[in-house]
Amino acid sequence: MPRPPASGRPRVPLRIGVVLCLVALAGLAICLPMARPIRDLQALDSAGVTTVSLDAATTYGLWGYSTVDCTVTGPNGDGVVVLPPSEETPVADHRILGVIEAEATGDHTFTCSGHEKQEVSVGRLTDLRIVDCGWWGAITATCMGLVGLPLATFGGIWHFIDNRRARSNRRGPAATTRGIIRE
Repeated sequence: MPRPPASGRPRVPLRIGVVLCLVALAGLAICLPMARPIRDLQALDSAGVTTVSLDAATTYGLWGYSTVDCTVTGPNGDGVVVLPPSEETPVADHRILGVIEAEATGDHTFTCSGHEKQEVSVGRLTDLRIVDCGWWGAITATCMGLVGLPLATFGGIWHFIDNRRARSNRRGPAATTRGIIRE
């Protein structure tokens, strides 16, 4: 007598694998942008004057590869304080040279005195803990995907084979012995 099909068992790994893959894709979509904190850098003239539009109540960082002295003047002509960084952790091969708290929206004038070939940029300052969360989230999401994809594949194959077996069982023993009866 043929074995009855396993009705729910093949669907369990298929469903778990699909859910893990979807969560992994969502995690990657959320975490990868957090892992790249420096996106909107505006280059400054390292040995001259540059005007950059900044938003009020936003913290900006001076980013570069080596030490450059820069002074900042706000849109109303007042000087803006450039604070020393609280940590020296490089992010995406850039070192933070100073921290600027923009008090007014508008064009800020950056006057830098350094070597002409030095690269200096200004961009929004991000918390490095967010960067760590982004990388760990991306690693976790990748691991979930590496587990979910084979699980979904295995569950799908098992489900396909089980459905074929169920169809042949539904036809019954008469369908398999029909040739014998005719002879």
